[in-house]
Amino acid sequence: MDAKLDTLASSRKLEKSGMPRPQAEAAVEVVNDAMRDLVTEKHFNAELDRRFTRLEAKISSLESRLVWRLFLLITGVAGLAVAILRFG
Repeated sequence: MDAKLDTLASSRKLEKSGMPRPQAEAAVEVVNDAMRDLVTEKHFNAELDRRFTRLEAKISSLESRLVWRLFLLITGVAGLAVAILRFG
């Protein structure tokens, strides 16, 4: 994560505004912990790009397999048609 919190400065600001030190420190700690779980746009886009790349690779693989199976099916049908016309 790219966001950073200066916990000491934040705690001091809360103390200066009249919040008791233990509460100020606890509040800053809660905010700091919550910020660790945040996802920045940069990280989100990187993960999205990674997943789309994997998805595109899977689609490409499936497309190749489908073309190959279609070729085999057409070849089989053509062979069957030739056999029927020749021996039928």
